[in-house]
Amino acid sequence: MYTFTDLMRQAQGGRAVENFAGQFGVTPGDVEKLMATLLPVYAMGLQRNVAPAADPFGFVAALRQGPFKLAFESWEAAASKVAQEAGREALERIFGSKEIAKAVADQAALMTGLTTELVNRMMPMLTTTLLGGVGREVEKTPLAAMMDQWAKAMPAGFQAGMPAAKPSAAPENPFAVPGNPFADAVSAFWKGYSDGPAPAKPPEPPPSPLTEGTAALGKLFDAGLEMQETNRKAFERIMESYLPK
Repeated sequence: MYTFTDLMRQAQGGRAVENFAGQFGVTPGDVEKLMATLLPVYAMGLQRNVAPAADPFGFVAALRQGPFKLAFESWEAAASKVAQEAGREALERIFGSKEIAKAVADQAALMTGLTTELVNRMMPMLTTTLLGGVGREVEKTPLAAMMDQWAKAMPAGFQAGMPAAKPSAAPENPFAVPGNPFADAVSAFWKGYSDGPAPAKPPEPPPSPLTEGTAALGKLFDAGLEMQETNRKAFERIMESYLPK
């Protein structure tokens, strides 16, 4: 199982670290240090706030949309305005709010010796690139195959119930929209038949692939959680300080 660090080192043809260093005027060692500090915190935030085990289909659908896949493959895509905006919105979802994401950036700057301004500029691109790698790994799980099977089983409903697509130069960012994209698509399917006879209930997915798929996601996030205990406690305090009293 790859760690988040492994994914980042494979990103952009294996040149992501050098690409970030060249773009922001730092050394590859600085980028590695920032990755070692932030990537485990991303895993922590994903476990706490995105909860793929509770909503696996929505999580897979989100990673299939937006600029994430392209950002993992290409520095130019990761550096685009669309990808940076998607990264900022994803950070809010991963950490729970814009304020927590900013506090995480401040703490990472303190730990790495980089400026807060620089860390804040790097994090959106780091986020889209990482999520592209996570999406690549998710495609290897049974969840992705299950979604493909379900989509093939109800193409007419998708077309009848979904609104007309708006022309766009780039994919929309699913992290900017609350809710479950897969559940929304299923709801649209039923809406497409609302004026006709009640449709038969679609077959339930077999439980074993779902169990295997969510377990694989859990292992991926667990593999990204490696960090020093002192760092873990510092970031946990940040996240917990924003919880409702």
